[in-house]
Amino acid sequence: MKLGVLASAGGSAFIDSFDILNDLGLITSEDILVITDRACGIEEKCSSRDIVCERISEKSRKALSAKILEVLKEFQCDLVILYFLRIITEDIYSNFITINIHPSFLPLYKGLNAVDQALEKKSNYLGATAHLVEEDLDSGPVIAQVMTPIHNQPSVARAYRISHIQKVYLTLFLIDSFINKDVKFDISENKFYWITELEEKLMIKTVRLLEKFQDLASKNNVEVF
Repeated sequence: MKLGVLASAGGSAFIDSFDILNDLGLITSEDILVITDRACGIEEKCSSRDIVCERISEKSRKALSAKILEVLKEFQCDLVILYFLRIITEDIYSNFITINIHPSFLPLYKGLNAVDQALEKKSNYLGATAHLVEEDLDSGPVIAQVMTPIHNQPSVARAYRISHIQKVYLTLFLIDSFINKDVKFDISENKFYWITELEEKLMIKTVRLLEKFQDLASKNNVEVF
């Protein structure tokens, strides 16, 4: 598979996911194209892993999306995952399977700073959502969601660590499902269909991949449901 990644910041969730997948031989640097819209931490991380990273600096959403579309088409992308702070246009999600990973249990806490919003509301859990992208902000059909109970108000650093692990899980789950052909996408209708049984669909099926994630989660003392 060829994966396009749109990122605006450090990209640590994707990079940790890539390292796990790469260690297992499930994906290589040649399978990945990262696009950023500003100078950010993921660019250096990509460079050290020989992942192609292209920066597209356009102020208008339309111009930005048009240039991203051109690059994705040239790369012949199969799937696009967003860790992006910009809103893209229909040009991209009407041409590619485009999934956003948002750090909240949508529809709660849409927009920026979702983890901070959850802490301010003294939520008793933190969540993350993978959903197909559509015109409305942080909307679109939900593919998968995870949550982690927080019985005591965590520090901001601890909350962001939990959110990080959740985003890694969703990234691995999406790529694993795509590789194993467990899910079918209809770009024209912006819908998806599970091929596997309902009770199995939220579990990473590749055993070695699940074990690698569980090791990461255990080291960070984070449970994901």
